[in-house]
Amino acid sequence: MISLVTLPKDVHFDLVMCPALALEDLLSLLSTCKTFRPFMDYRILWLTVLDRRRRENLPIPHPYAGSLTLLDTKTLKQKAFHACRFDRNWRSDHLRISGRRTIMNVKLPGKRPQILFIISGTPMVALFYRDSGSAYIWDTASCKALASLRIGYRECRMAGLPYEQEGTYTAAFFAYNVSNTEELREDDNERVPRYSVELLVLRCNYSNPQAVKLKRIWGQGEMGNRRMFSASVYQDLVVWHSGIDDPSADEHSVVIRVCNMLTDASIVATVPDAKSAHSPSLYFHHGNLYVVVVAKANSAIRIHYCSEHDLPYHSNQVSDINGLLMLGKYDLDVDSGPIVSFFAPVATEQELLFPALVEGDWDYEDHTHIRVTLAYLTIQNPDEITESSLPTCTSYDKQIRGSGVKCDRSVRLSAKSSTGKHALGMTVYAKGGEDMTRVSAHPDFRGVIIMEDLTYPLFYLRLVHFDTKRRRIVVKNMEMPPDIRSNELDLSSIVFDDCRGVVYARPGLKALPEYGQLIAIPYA
Repeated sequence: MISLVTLPKDVHFDLVMCPALALEDLLSLLSTCKTFRPFMDYRILWLTVLDRRRRENLPIPHPYAGSLTLLDTKTLKQKAFHACRFDRNWRSDHLRISGRRTIMNVKLPGKRPQILFIISGTPMVALFYRDSGSAYIWDTASCKALASLRIGYRECRMAGLPYEQEGTYTAAFFAYNVSNTEELREDDNERVPRYSVELLVLRCNYSNPQAVKLKRIWGQGEMGNRRMFSASVYQDLVVWHSGIDDPSADEHSVVIRVCNMLTDASIVATVPDAKSAHSPSLYFHHGNLYVVVVAKANSAIRIHYCSEHDLPYHSNQVSDINGLLMLGKYDLDVDSGPIVSFFAPVATEQELLFPALVEGDWDYEDHTHIRVTLAYLTIQNPDEITESSLPTCTSYDKQIRGSGVKCDRSVRLSAKSSTGKHALGMTVYAKGGEDMTRVSAHPDFRGVIIMEDLTYPLFYLRLVHFDTKRRRIVVKNMEMPPDIRSNELDLSSIVFDDCRGVVYARPGLKALPEYGQLIAIPYA
């Protein structure tokens, strides 16, 4: 039998560089075996490990700025060990908050602020102020504003998942203005205000956040408020559904548009039999486009597919696609109500999981709980899809019951994931007093699992994710640290990625009225 230590050095190098070797196993091998310990100083090893995590949509704990190639060997190695601790934390039965919490006062340049998004992998947070129609990028580490951006609208909503590549962060969002005119709504004969909307794409580089850029992709004025929109970004592409009748589609189909933001090349794709469905959810995975459609009548789910070869990554032409390939039509076997929303796909080695939130009925005996089911549709071998070999679909589901306090004022908290790989849903909730909490989902956000009413400061953190190894949905709770719970805060918005959550709080009784507070809660 040949001993491992007697093999040539190039064989040892091939072993530590093997993609099949898990990060935890690699670090254990390097730390315990003297023969492999010299590879600790190989820069190419840590670059490869971290780049592989990024390509697999696994989180790299922040902060990191720009390309990984700009970091020295010591920093790269530290991030690899940090990422391993992060993975262990997620797999543990008792998820813990790790690292230093940040509570910073934010002087308010306008009223009614909301967290628009956090720039994943950095301490940066974008706050949007409804009154002024402006966005500010704050650094929660240095406690200062880095950049401001004039949007010119009074309402903003994040559209789909953001995208990061080599230090450049791209996010799409819809901006709204309500007009003074009204129209008669057909379903209930009520008069509702009309509004204008634009699809905007923001680009920001970690190393130079002051040079933030805003591109206007699409706009429409004077519409009724029954319209639904969806969008997503990937590399230089932006895809959206406007909810507006298009002459290129028949009466039963809807139109999906994909545009290359650099070359202005575009394609128009029709989704058949989607007119009577909810607004499609749009996702990219490995360059391919997935469109999830949920019927309003019976909540049947259809997943459509467009290959990366048909998308305008390297083209400067305008083209049409008559119909997207439908992967299948599925009925979730859950005893619950209509599907509220879908979230970002979760990728494993051979599967693509589509999380769906299904909301049930109130518990009418005590009016304290509502049943929420989180289900996963599983598509096998998503990168080998052909018309003659459609994937199979199975589902996993878990019921989540809400708990909290009866509130004097209703404060709705929502949460969205920047990646969807680990943390799919997050909420901060309070316990104590009478148990009375409303639990629901918000279709505007792609990562919302639960939103709860709360006012009191005894906060707990709840995260939901899918354990790909154990094939189960996991709901984890952890108590907030005393330095956060002791603050008298009125929480107004929350966002999160795989490494941290950020809460914006309105001024409490002891805070200065012109200040709000940003609370960064790391769990990696």
